[in-house]
Amino acid sequence: MSSFKPYDMPIEIDGMGIVFYSTGAVADIPEGSDFLTNSYTRPEQVAEHIRKGDVVGFCTGSGGSFILKFREGYPPEEMCADTAIRLAIDVQGGKLCVDELFLLSEWS
Repeated sequence: MSSFKPYDMPIEIDGMGIVFYSTGAVADIPEGSDFLTNSYTRPEQVAEHIRKGDVVGFCTGSGGSFILKFREGYPPEEMCADTAIRLAIDVQGGKLCVDELFLLSEWS
């Protein structure tokens, strides 16, 4: 039985998007590197990371207020009808990080 509890997280951002990652899944990214330019700019690069579930980001198009709904497993159809997108992420080490997409340009 999982100990995961569903969670809704209101978030406000000023930049172009939101990124999710777990520290265990990104341990090999060098501190201070420009991961955004080197590994997360072209659509095929972004798609590869989203498929792997290690660095999952999306463009919001502008800043604003959003509600992120964290759930375990595949969401039911009734929830899908009310959401713009759904993403999956591999959380390694029990910690999920949520940050501004521009963080990827100077990894820390």
